[in-house]
Amino acid sequence: MSKVIRDWSAYNNSLVNRGYLTIFVSKDFAKTWYVKYDGTTIRKCGGQPKYTDEAITTLLSLRFIFKQPLRAMEGFAKSLVAMMKLELDVPDYSTLSNKLKKMKIRLPLLTNSRIGHVVSIDSTGLKIHGQGEWNRKKHSQTDRRQWVKLHLAVDNESMQILAVESTADDVHDCEVFNQFIDALPDSIDKVLGDGAYDAVGAYKKSDDNGINLVALPRDNAVVDTNNTDSHVLRRNEHIERYQNKGLYAWANKNSYWDRNRVETTMGRFKTTLSGTLASRKVESQQNEIIIKCEILNKFASITMPLQDSAV
Repeated sequence: MSKVIRDWSAYNNSLVNRGYLTIFVSKDFAKTWYVKYDGTTIRKCGGQPKYTDEAITTLLSLRFIFKQPLRAMEGFAKSLVAMMKLELDVPDYSTLSNKLKKMKIRLPLLTNSRIGHVVSIDSTGLKIHGQGEWNRKKHSQTDRRQWVKLHLAVDNESMQILAVESTADDVHDCEVFNQFIDALPDSIDKVLGDGAYDAVGAYKKSDDNGINLVALPRDNAVVDTNNTDSHVLRRNEHIERYQNKGLYAWANKNSYWDRNRVETTMGRFKTTLSGTLASRKVESQQNEIIIKCEILNKFASITMPLQDSAV
C-alpha cells in the first residue's frame, strides 16, 4: 500500500506567507475599474453604474479579509490607490453596500485537475444578531439571536468549496441536497454526509446522478424490505451494516472519517473570516457568504501541501 508524502514544511511556510501584507493593483486590472459605455451599450433609466462588478467584488473581498466596516473600507481603498499612484476614483461606502445587495454573485465552477472524486457536505450557523455569549450571560439578556445556515460541499482532495447555499436556520440540511448534487462537477463519484442526509430522497438523487452517497444512518433508521429500487437497497445496506457491525466498522468500510474535511473548512471560515455576518439584508448575506467562500478557495489553492512522492 502506497503512502503519500506531503511537503509539510512548504505548507507551513505558505500559511505564514498568507499573513504578508503585499497588495498591488495591476495596470490591466486598473483598466477594468470603470464600466465602459459605447453606442451599443443598453442603458436603464436613472444613474448608470460607474464601477465594474470586478472592482466592487475586489474591494469587498479586502473588507472581509481585514474585517473592516464600510466607511473604514472606503478610506482603506483610497489609501491603496494613493500609494499605488493610480488615478482612480474609489466607490463610497453606500455604493459598496448597495452593490453587495444587488449583484448576482455565483461561486465559480471549479474544474481544475486537483479536484478529486469525493465530496463532503455539512452545515453550520453564522450569527447575524445578538450579543456575545459572555455579555448575554453576565447581564441575563434575552434579546433575540438569529442565525443564517451555511451549507457547504467541499472537495476532499483540494479542500476547495465546490458548492455553497445559505438558508434560514430552520431549513433542514437535506432540503438543499438536490441543489448540491446539481452544482457538483461530473467527476464526483462519492458524497459523504452526516445523519441529516440519511433520507430516501437523497439516495435517489445520488443514484440518478451516478453518485455513491455515504450518509451516517440514523439511530431510528429502518430497513425497507418492501422496496427493491436500487437507491433503497443501497440505503438498506448501510443501515444493516451500521446496526449489525457498529459505527466504527461501518465508517472504516466506507471511509466515512474523511468527512471531517468539511468540518475543517467550516472552522477555517469562522476563524479566518468570522462566524458573524456583517450584512443584514438577505441578498447581501448571500453575496457576502459567496465572496468569503471564494476567498477561502484562493487561500486553499496556495496553501495545500504538495505531494512529493509515494512509497
